[in-house]
Amino acid sequence: MCNKNDTSSFDNSGWFIASKVSQLILAPLALILNLSLIAALINLKSIHLHNNLRYLLANVSACSALASLYAFVKSAVTMTIWLAGNKC
Repeated sequence: MCNKNDTSSFDNSGWFIASKVSQLILAPLALILNLSLIAALINLKSIHLHNNLRYLLANVSACSALASLYAFVKSAVTMTIWLAGNKC
């Protein structure tokens, strides 16, 4: 899959490692919090919001949860490739 024109997009600096580790740690937390917010918005009727606003906020949280899941998977794949020593 690699050819002579492929270059490494990975950096050995501390910023690269710190950013990937923080994404691996914080993305699942964001996912859990977003899913909890979705459950609270849909199930708790004590939160006095109009139904359309309630579903809009739940949809925004669902999009954020999906983005958090994507960030986690992307960081995990990037760290795996980097740790394996692949250059492309």
